[in-house]
Amino acid sequence: MERVIASWREEGGEPDVGADLAGDLAESGFEVLEMSLHTDAVTPADRLWQWPRRYVEVGAARLVELGRRTAAESVALTAAFEQIEQLAHARMILPRVIEVIARRR
Repeated sequence: MERVIASWREEGGEPDVGADLAGDLAESGFEVLEMSLHTDAVTPADRLWQWPRRYVEVGAARLVELGRRTAAESVALTAAFEQIEQLAHARMILPRVIEVIARRR
């Protein structure tokens, strides 16, 4: 996770953009009506499990391309994730998502 976040920031991205979103919207002529945080605890049977699964698959391969992870590390990470998916008691708490409802003034 740390390597992915570092690569995003080096390319001008910000994974924690939600913290600044309300201010950015207000400066752009929007009125923020509501903000709420959402998080989920999911099992491999839940559709939302596919979000972190793809994140691991795509992110691991991308880190290899960027030279931040070896191919062997990428394969090991993906294999470890697949092993966790097979556990009957597997649960994952997903990252928080900020929902913002705003309207143009």
